[in-house]
Amino acid sequence: MMCRYLALCFLVLLSWTGAIEQKSDSIVAIVNDETITYGEVYQKTQEGLRGIQSSNLSPLMKEQQKRKLFTIALRQIVEDKLILQEAKRYKINVSQEAINELVEKEIKERDIQNPEELNLADLIRNRLTLQELFQKKSGYSPAEKRRAAIDTFVRPMEIRAYYQNNLKSFTEEKKIKTRIITLYYSKNGGREEALTKAEAIVKEIRSGADFAELAKTYSNDYYAKEGGTWPRPKKDEKIVWDFFGKNELHEEVEDIAFTMEVGEVSDPIPVDSFCQIIKIEDIEQGGEISFSEVQEGIRQRLRYQKVIAALTRIREKLIQRSYIWPSNLFDQDKK
Repeated sequence: MMCRYLALCFLVLLSWTGAIEQKSDSIVAIVNDETITYGEVYQKTQEGLRGIQSSNLSPLMKEQQKRKLFTIALRQIVEDKLILQEAKRYKINVSQEAINELVEKEIKERDIQNPEELNLADLIRNRLTLQELFQKKSGYSPAEKRRAAIDTFVRPMEIRAYYQNNLKSFTEEKKIKTRIITLYYSKNGGREEALTKAEAIVKEIRSGADFAELAKTYSNDYYAKEGGTWPRPKKDEKIVWDFFGKNELHEEVEDIAFTMEVGEVSDPIPVDSFCQIIKIEDIEQGGEISFSEVQEGIRQRLRYQKVIAALTRIREKLIQRSYIWPSNLFDQDKK
């Protein structure tokens, strides 16, 4: 009889109803010796449910989205209770002072306007609890003279292997800094006249004329007044003349620009509606970043991966060894 009642409650959970006041104490899940009510899940999902209800989705899609949202929220509540139950078993108690301190820090750093809607205090409590639990489970046991099953030590050979297997990620591309003169065909009497004019400009530059001054005089681009310096991104509230890598220029221009040397000026390079003259001001050759420069970063990355994997295993073991109803709530994780 009890199981039928719980099943009925869970079906209520998976459907949208405006009668939440009457259903708030209905039991929708059991975690070991604790129950979870419909009201708890609703509190966690009410904002999302309102958003779904006011959306332009079809009634069927709305219902599917609501069910998905409720299920995700229920799973999260179950996991939170499992973590807190395990923490109690290990006599872990996160102080309210530590929680409040981190809440204030995150509100400032992330500029959170409504921390209550995010259940920020609960999220941080669970995060700190899980961290404490992790440390307990990964610590050295003097009695057993061995480390626990969780081990986040990263061996040097693991770091080296990661570097060798991901060399592409540790290779900096060649970058160039340029000045550019652009002549649009439409503003210079057509394609042929523009190219003829560009050839005369190149000749003048190679005879000693200043590229920047000629860019100010002849270039049709918005960066002409700056002497043809491009690109000019904004960094730290200032506009800077910067280096750039491949896939930033037209292919025809790029194919030539990245073969040139510092100080070299190109012949006119025709593109669809304009031609360009490129001067290479500086080059960053790029190349492979040495292992010594990146090994500490790799070690931290691999350790983080091990921590995440270990926390996932803690969660999975808690789920496996605990009594959870509905029994199929975490079936998706087993696929």
